[in-house]
Amino acid sequence: MKHIVQFSGGKDSTAMLNLMIKKNISIDEVVFFDTGWEFDSVYENIKVHEMLLKSLGIKFTILKPKYSFDYFAFEKEVHKRDGTIQKGYSWCGGLCRWGTTEKIRTLEQYCKGNIEYVGLAHDEQKRIKKTRKGIKNYPLNEWQMTEADALEHCYSLGHKYIEEGYRLYDLLDRASCYCCGNKNLKELRNIYSRLPCYWERLKEKQSMTDRLYKKIGVDALEHRFEKELL
Repeated sequence: MKHIVQFSGGKDSTAMLNLMIKKNISIDEVVFFDTGWEFDSVYENIKVHEMLLKSLGIKFTILKPKYSFDYFAFEKEVHKRDGTIQKGYSWCGGLCRWGTTEKIRTLEQYCKGNIEYVGLAHDEQKRIKKTRKGIKNYPLNEWQMTEADALEHCYSLGHKYIEEGYRLYDLLDRASCYCCGNKNLKELRNIYSRLPCYWERLKEKQSMTDRLYKKIGVDALEHRFEKELL
């Protein structure tokens, strides 16, 4: 039985992993599920820790979905209950969190039968209760570290998640996929005004489907934000 750390590259799992190393907690392997839709600073953080783990002799594994998330979202034939067929599951978020399901399924399958460490913070009790499958440990919860505590710990280590001159967590509540359908208006407004390269990526995704992002579409959101700036 191995001790496996689930590492997303975000603030919580980063704080957890670094503190586990500092506390000399046994780690046999660290696994990262790559959606292909993460922010660049998250991928940079992944690379930094991949090198750190290599120097410590800890195995680092990147898991990938069977097909790209673009395929699942916009190309896969999806047979609906009414007998019709649509292209792709569309945006991931709300009641249709197919990306989260794919990520959890892949991680569960890979880690099955081993001791897992998951980066859920002390103020995420609802999520902890929902994810109690298998042999899981939640070190941040045990240490009574909140999400804010985890972020401050990352900053103290120099992991600031810089995107176009801004700290990502100053703009977003969560560093989830840049096209996540659960992003709120504040986050989307900040992406539009301060991270234009990601806004262009979001517009590109919208062009791949006739189903509107956030039910109104990226163009409508852009029009709203432009009016706010007048």
